[in-house]
Amino acid sequence: MYALTTRDLIRASKLLITLATGLFGILVGIDYLAGLPKVFSLIRQDLLLSVLAEEYPIAYWVTRLTWVPPSAYALVTAAHLLFGALCLVGARQMVRHLDSGASAFHDSKRLSVLGLLIGLLVVGLVLGVNASPWLFQIVARPVSSLGISLRMFDVILVGLVFVSLKNDD
Repeated sequence: MYALTTRDLIRASKLLITLATGLFGILVGIDYLAGLPKVFSLIRQDLLLSVLAEEYPIAYWVTRLTWVPPSAYALVTAAHLLFGALCLVGARQMVRHLDSGASAFHDSKRLSVLGLLIGLLVVGLVLGVNASPWLFQIVARPVSSLGISLRMFDVILVGLVFVSLKNDD
């Protein structure tokens, strides 16, 4: 019979955190891809409203640089897909090294840590942008996404710190 050790539980926890955040990144990226045509049409409609430029000063510049909002949306979508893919590939490498020594397992976490770092940056960026009221007008995202972004930022930050720590076996 196999006895479950603390080392096994810690490694399994790191693997599950990486898998969960990787799936989150992929699902959000797919959701953003599915909403792309709708968002681009909303951006075009909102940029035509002169009220927007009067109500939100930053929208004046956005109306002059019409390529910025769609480009930013596409970049955020790609970043979510990238961070999700890196986490999933990193989790696969972690699975291969579950029974390896401490050094080999720690080295197998590189892509996971990189994916979590990109995820932290992109979710932090989305969190900062969601806090800007003018973006609600431009991309028509619901206000409740601010709370979701804040929670995911916390989860990814804690996951990044936990996964990146080296455990001595």
